[in-house]
Order: sequence, then structure tokens, then C-alpha cells
Amino acid sequence: MAKTLNKSKAKVVRVPQEYAGEYIAWLSWRSKKIVAHSKDPAQAYENAIRSGAKAPVLMFVREPNSVCVY
Repeated sequence: MAKTLNKSKAKVVRVPQEYAGEYIAWLSWRSKKIVAHSKDPAQAYENAIRSGAKAPVLMFVREPNSVCVY
């Protein structure tokens, strides 16, 4: 019998235009919730930790209304 791999589905998120030019932080890889943002990545990360994220995920948003796939 063949084993099936436990593959997670890709997440697609449209990032609001207000975050253009900033780093955003998600709660985790499995979350679509943005918990912090800043032009400074270290500040976005620290704010995410303060918001309760144990392993926040950072991404830079270049353009308004970007679509992120992860």
C-alpha cells in the first residue's frame, strides 16, 4: 500500500494596500491573520511577538493590493 504524504494546502492572501512598502507579520505559517506591520522588519517582528505570536512570519509588501502565496 502506498503512503500518502501529508501536504498542506497553499494559502493565498490579498494584502490590503495600506501595507505597501512595509513588512507585515503573520501569526504563523498556518494563519492568514496579520498581527503587525512596520517599515522596519525588526520592529514588525517585535510587535508580532508582543501580540502573542510565538513564531511570526515576516514578508515585505512591495505593491498595493499584493497577492501573497505561501
